[in-house]
Amino acid sequence: MADLSQKLKRKSRKSSSTSSEEDNRPSEDKRSKFDLSEEDCGIDEVHSILEMAEDVLPKLEIVLKKLEAMETKLDNLEGYVKNVDAKVSALTMKVETLEVTTRNAMKSIEELDRGLAFLNNEVEELRKLEKDCTALRQEVLYMGVYQRRENLRFYGIEEDREGAEDTRQVLIDFLQSELGIEDASDIEFQRVHTIGPFNQQASKPRQIIARFLRYPDRERVMSNARILKGKHFGISADLPKEIVDRRKKLLPKFFAAKKAGKAAYFRRAEPDKLFIDGRLFST
Repeated sequence: MADLSQKLKRKSRKSSSTSSEEDNRPSEDKRSKFDLSEEDCGIDEVHSILEMAEDVLPKLEIVLKKLEAMETKLDNLEGYVKNVDAKVSALTMKVETLEVTTRNAMKSIEELDRGLAFLNNEVEELRKLEKDCTALRQEVLYMGVYQRRENLRFYGIEEDREGAEDTRQVLIDFLQSELGIEDASDIEFQRVHTIGPFNQQASKPRQIIARFLRYPDRERVMSNARILKGKHFGISADLPKEIVDRRKKLLPKFFAAKKAGKAAYFRRAEPDKLFIDGRLFST
């Protein structure tokens, strides 16, 4: 292509140098010249096209390189898009799984709430039942106190070494000798018995429980119990063990109030309740 361009340029220079000579030629020669100029014009046009092609080719090469680079980038972009699509798909699956898990969790929470509500109701019922049982237990204790109202307990009365003596007669002798009740033999008892089996090795005599037939006799014996102060004998009401344990906790307050000159007493119907100067003492 470069050789053709050089030839065309030389022809162009020759045509320009002989142009003056051709003007002096006859008209026939001019016509032939005109015909030749048309041929030269086509050559010039080809020359122009070739020059344009020489200018365009480097640019085309640049464009081609850019297109190749763009194609590479498009390939990379396609790979990136595929990677993004894969990640989006994975994320979508995780979101769907999370939604299912959340729905299941919500159902579990609702079931748990219903279970807790049921348990709360059960707990409330149990609390009410506990209160009722506590009140019933207290009522049963006080009924036991009432049923034992004719009873007295005697402490420190010696037994014979065999433990075969008549407990009723032992008690009558005690009432006469220690309490000064001369007509003790006239007192009628429903029952008189010792607590527990006889044990010669025991450090203390067994307690005696006496159930009086008539309540006034029981009260007369109890009122004489102050005579025993300072001796190793003792007399007390026959109370359930739970009531006795409750009273033991209140005895220090009872004696302290007595020492301070206050009116302190345990209510007979509710012997586990201490009153000081007419007011219920609460721990």
